Amino acid sequence: MDVETRSRLVRIAITVGGMLAFMGFIVVGLWLSDDGSAKRRMERLGEVHTSFRTKPVDPAEVWITKSETEIRKLEERNRELEERIKMLERRIKSDDRKLSSEPPRTPPGNTSPSDAFLQALEKVRHRSGILLEPTGIPKPPKQRQT
Repeated sequence: MDVETRSRLVRIAITVGGMLAFMGFIVVGLWLSDDGSAKRRMERLGEVHTSFRTKPVDPAEVWITKSETEIRKLEERNRELEERIKMLERRIKSDDRKLSSEPPRTPPGNTSPSDAFLQALEKVRHRSGILLEPTGIPKPPKQRQT
């Protein structure tokens, strides 16, 4: 082989080697920069997505459901009130028994009902705890004794 052919083969070998090295650098760079997105994409392709369409909810059904909830709340409130009424009735009966066992209270001495009323008014207290004075209340007329 002569020198020209040999130098030509060397140039071709260097060119092919350079191209292979360049391609190798590209492949190594791509391999290092791969974040696994292709694997995730393949996994997603393997998944089966199904969409189940349902009928839209009828407004009447919504209304019925809300009504049933309100009825349950009202029934519960009714039960609570019935229990409270029974408790109050029991309390009234027990208070009636206590009152029936005690003698009736009468004001001392010879007093008329209007005097007893005025005495009761003097004992009444205001909401703030201050004793009210019956200054604006006129005294009742004296009763005739027959």
